[in-house]
Amino acid sequence: MKFEILLKMLFLFLSRRRLTASYIAEQCGISRRTVFRYIESFSLAGVPIVSEPGREGGYYIAETYRLSSGFLTAKEFEATVSTLSSYNEQFGSPELTSVIDKLRALSRLDCNVEDMYMGHFIIDGSSWTGSDTMHATVSFFARAIESRDRVGFVYRDRFGGETERTVDPYYVVLKEGAWYVYAFCHLREDFRVFKIARIRYANPTGEKFERREIARSDLGLEKFFQSLPTELIELECDSAGKNELEEWLGVDRVTENRDGTACASAFFPVDKHLVSKILSFGGTVRVVSPEKLKKEVASAARSVLASIK
Repeated sequence: MKFEILLKMLFLFLSRRRLTASYIAEQCGISRRTVFRYIESFSLAGVPIVSEPGREGGYYIAETYRLSSGFLTAKEFEATVSTLSSYNEQFGSPELTSVIDKLRALSRLDCNVEDMYMGHFIIDGSSWTGSDTMHATVSFFARAIESRDRVGFVYRDRFGGETERTVDPYYVVLKEGAWYVYAFCHLREDFRVFKIARIRYANPTGEKFERREIARSDLGLEKFFQSLPTELIELECDSAGKNELEEWLGVDRVTENRDGTACASAFFPVDKHLVSKILSFGGTVRVVSPEKLKKEVASAARSVLASIK
């Protein structure tokens, strides 16, 4: 989001003589305080932003400043447009569409943009089965963040419990292959991370919210799930289960033995979700430790057999 806003601010400066902080804040949907911080970022990057005080004052780029013809190399330009376009295909931001169009207009390449190499970065929120439910929900939250819409939904937690939530969404997060929304939860009166796959019936409440100032470094996403109690889980598998184990944990977590079997270890919460995951391998992956997990998997397997008529 910061990169998109900085680009929009740059083109505003390039297209107008003088801008007030209030005007920039309104056009970019940010606070005046954030405007001042971003202007400082421009100065640090070597873009000469001039501040002129007084009633007719404001901010503008020095007349001598021009974007260099070497501002972006062909490959840099292609990579930038590719990344922004892939992001925009997912979220459909009108502002980002405008930025992409302006970048393409600035191109001095002697080739058709559509024929260019467009990189290897693709964002796709849909499932492999072709369902666009996840894509639609991710896009919904992206739009709600842009328009400051308060959102209500039913949330099913990892233990199967359901609660009605009203949240102020701040960020859409892609982490470990899953989509989340980082939001201020009015039920808990604190910021929470919600897995989008567990959200049902998400709709705007009709209310707007005032965005709190929060820095990316303050989100603590890398520590959010560390509060869950975990244990070291040791697993082993035969050659048939090795690929599936690598798919789950990553190839760097799986060690192949000389006899063709493999072993792996990782920290997980010992709960029904872990039991179900292990059962999904159909016996090709076995629990070495802890003992209580082995018993829970065995008990769940017996329940499955008993349910088959």
